[in-house]
Amino acid sequence: MRIIEYSPEWYDAVARAVEPIKQESALTHRPFVDYYYTSQDWCKLLLALDINDRVVGTLGVDRMRFESESGEMILGFSSNYNSFLPGVGSFLFLRRLNECPLGLVFWTTEDTQKVIRSLGWTYFPDIRRHYLNYSYPAFPKEPVWRKAAKGILRRLPGKKIGDYASRLQGAVEAGVSIQSERSFTNDLLPQESPFAFRFAPDIAYLNWRYSTELSFVRYRLFRILVDQTTVGYVVINDMPDRLVVAQCDGVDPMTLAYGVMSCIVEVGKHDQNPRTVMLTSSNQKMQEIYRKFGFRASTSDECFAVGGYRQDVALNQDTSNWLINFDWGNNELQGPFLDQTASE
Repeated sequence: MRIIEYSPEWYDAVARAVEPIKQESALTHRPFVDYYYTSQDWCKLLLALDINDRVVGTLGVDRMRFESESGEMILGFSSNYNSFLPGVGSFLFLRRLNECPLGLVFWTTEDTQKVIRSLGWTYFPDIRRHYLNYSYPAFPKEPVWRKAAKGILRRLPGKKIGDYASRLQGAVEAGVSIQSERSFTNDLLPQESPFAFRFAPDIAYLNWRYSTELSFVRYRLFRILVDQTTVGYVVINDMPDRLVVAQCDGVDPMTLAYGVMSCIVEVGKHDQNPRTVMLTSSNQKMQEIYRKFGFRASTSDECFAVGGYRQDVALNQDTSNWLINFDWGNNELQGPFLDQTASE
């Protein structure tokens, strides 16, 4: 078995390998695969090949820059982790750690969690999803009574996003306004941060990952201002059935939260029907603003773990002043994509 990096000439081999799981795999959509894994050096897809050069495993790695109280951290975010032969998955994961010695897992499968537990990765608590108009999805292993209860809840009337505009009084009083942008510029990035841990990529990464010109996902970028001074930015992933706060950053937790709320209302102000809105947070100051706006937190923590190959992590377990967003790595790049056909 050998490991290679994906390039476009290997797409057909990858597509054949994931055919049995095509309904669950983003690797069936070539525009996404070629853009995400070949357009920049910091994001790669590793392929495990057997002696006949058939793809028997895949594992992506996105090198992401974070800042913490201890300084800069480069964490590898794993994606599209598939093993089609016994033992291939562990071999790929250890090879991935060669690409980036420290890794981040955020919202993953139980199989991946078994691997990172065996390596002694550190889990961080109190990171939760927050929802407006929660859709109460049913899951295959849930008991019948729970599925039935969710069916009743789904029939309750939701609230259109535009109707939340009246709850932006706090933003108005704080002098917060927003402005739509087409791309990131240097003045959008905070020059100082109040957060103990945050995702802090450079302009090139942001314009690649959250490009407003992609065919397979629609990102909306906004500048946050206070009295006409730029204090941060927000990226919204605008999908037909839901909005997700993809990424945001700013110089102050409260004005950033007000900016997030303002952007959500702006994107959804013309909706004719209720749409679900989701964001993740562990920051207590921001959560209080989200709660007053109408968001409700999930009852369980997200899986958020950092580690390497039996390597200690210099991060405090207190996440109450962290800035966490959900659309990192390949989160929300799961398909079906906006430009994806039914046959893919």
